[in-house]
Amino acid sequence: FAGAAMRSPLVLSLSRDGLHFDTHYNIGDTHFPMKRPGSAKIGEYGYPESVVHAGSLYVISSRQKEAIEVLRIPLEQLKAVKK
Repeated sequence: FAGAAMRSPLVLSLSRDGLHFDTHYNIGDTHFPMKRPGSAKIGEYGYPESVVHAGSLYVISSRQKEAIEVLRIPLEQLKAVKK
């Protein structure tokens, strides 16, 4: 394993047609220092999920299996995908 280099950065990829994902946003690339050793604790971001609510995109992800991080991105900050 490549250790902390795995599962980083956290990228949001968008598509106009659901087939070609050609717009990408780096939404997470910070290092989370591991506090306790453990089994299979590699990678910066794990198990990401997202939901759109009240005009924002929320991305929830585990960090080194030790913490949960919530990223909030107002939708108006995302560039419109050209049609």
